[in-house]
Amino acid sequence: MQNDKLHIWRLSNDVSVVNAAILIVGGDPSTKDQIENYSYNDYSPFFEKRTEGHEGFEAAFSALRAAIQNGQLNAKLHYPAKKETYHAGDDTYDYCLVSSKSIAAKFSDDSVSEHMELLASGSVSVGRKPNWSESLIAVSDLKAWLFSRGFTSGFFFPTEQPENDSFLNQEHDHFSAELALAVLVWKSLASNQMTGHSPKSAIENWINDHPEAWHGQGSISINAKERVVTLVNWRKTGGAPTTNG
Repeated sequence: MQNDKLHIWRLSNDVSVVNAAILIVGGDPSTKDQIENYSYNDYSPFFEKRTEGHEGFEAAFSALRAAIQNGQLNAKLHYPAKKETYHAGDDTYDYCLVSSKSIAAKFSDDSVSEHMELLASGSVSVGRKPNWSESLIAVSDLKAWLFSRGFTSGFFFPTEQPENDSFLNQEHDHFSAELALAVLVWKSLASNQMTGHSPKSAIENWINDHPEAWHGQGSISINAKERVVTLVNWRKTGGAPTTNG
């Protein structure tokens, strides 16, 4: 483990969407490529973060972006914003002009026309698209999503033995949706501190927050959920969680 050059990246509880895509395909997010700069007679090179240069990056990045936009993967989205004066010739297609007081509002395609009256009183230019390099995903949520998609190896699963995880194969004749969900919940909560919640509550909340993790027919039933919670719950006696979770 200590010889793994990417090991230090496992210190973070959150990872940016761009870095997540790089790590998923086995790349190093700290890798940079030298770019020649010939602008303004300046021939000095500069370095740019490698993204598409990592094999498989585009596929992983597109999948993450779609999962976030479809609500299948939670993320803290970061939108670029800057205060500036609007000029008629400026390209506003990539930005919304909004009042400083409504900076947290949800932006739509017609936001620019809706907020034109705010230009005289000062406005903020907010990007229509998230800055994916600054938008963050909780590692626990990312692992749960990857797991639900059948990915159980690679950077985010350094100790996994995927060849022994045939019980997760939905095509297997003996596949059990409850067993697969129970394992996923346990793995997702294994490294989390149960601050303010009993294990039972934490397990129930996780199942409710991740409906995509259920691969049974239809929505998970109350009885099936209770069986999974009972199986995963490591504190059968109840009571408040200890300091160490």
